[in-house]
Amino acid sequence: VSSNMTIDKMVYENCPMGDIGAEFVYMPKKDGSHYVDGVLSQNGLKIATVKGTYNSEGAGNIDANLGFDRTPMAVFNGFIPKQIIGFKGYAEGTLNINGTLSKPNINGEVYLDSAYLVSQPYGIEMRFDNDPVTISGSKLLFENFQMYAHNDSPLTMAGYLDFSDLSNMEMDVKMRASNLEIINYKENQRSEVFGKAFVNFYGSMH
Repeated sequence: VSSNMTIDKMVYENCPMGDIGAEFVYMPKKDGSHYVDGVLSQNGLKIATVKGTYNSEGAGNIDANLGFDRTPMAVFNGFIPKQIIGFKGYAEGTLNINGTLSKPNINGEVYLDSAYLVSQPYGIEMRFDNDPVTISGSKLLFENFQMYAHNDSPLTMAGYLDFSDLSNMEMDVKMRASNLEIINYKENQRSEVFGKAFVNFYGSMH
């Protein structure tokens, strides 16, 4: 079975997502599992792929590869309440997903390209390192991962985000920064904070 779907000028939670298209090939297998081969596109360009099998017996089991092909990170912004923060830039890489849907085992690497964390209300724009982000055993690993704001002094993170159990995710991250210019922003209609702010910080988040 194959299917095609296109949603023109999709908007989710007031977040424009462009023209979103999907093409899927779905085939039942003799052992009761199902093979899926799919492509997700935005504005006519391929941005992600999925290939693998799914078995619906019991809790449901998946074994698939998810590929990111210069995927715009802004497509995730609609899932963030009130867009208090957002992302821009691109992600590339491959993730392998296996196990149950409630407790997936995810491994792989994602490369960030010109990627930023932004917040208009708080005047924050932080650039991510272009280094690969490693996911191992459903843990997002921060290995001296650096983020930059409005000057060359980074915020450095070390630790992990464990999402192996989606109903009970855990984080353990240490962060440090010296003379980080976290805010350099002019007032606008959405401003909660504006002006300039420099911080020295050393702490942890659990």
